[in-house]
Amino acid sequence: MKSMKLNIRQKLVIFTCALVVVIGGAFSMYAFHEGHEQLLDGFDQKSRGMAQVIASSVAQEISSRNRESLAQRLKAILANQQIE
Repeated sequence: MKSMKLNIRQKLVIFTCALVVVIGGAFSMYAFHEGHEQLLDGFDQKSRGMAQVIASSVAQEISSRNRESLAQRLKAILANQQIE
């Protein structure tokens, strides 16, 4: 069998392709990680905002001593599947 020897040009092409794959993979992993972090931060901010609105609303219901409205509001909150 003949052994296949690579000349310098073939070695350079293989090295360049490997370098592009490694750098491209590292960049895509970084971009995915940053996107994930931004998504989590946005969700956290929206969740906190919703919690503040609900807490403020419930506090107003408690201070006005409107128990029936408070009970209806709490039932609606518990029925909402997005709030856990």
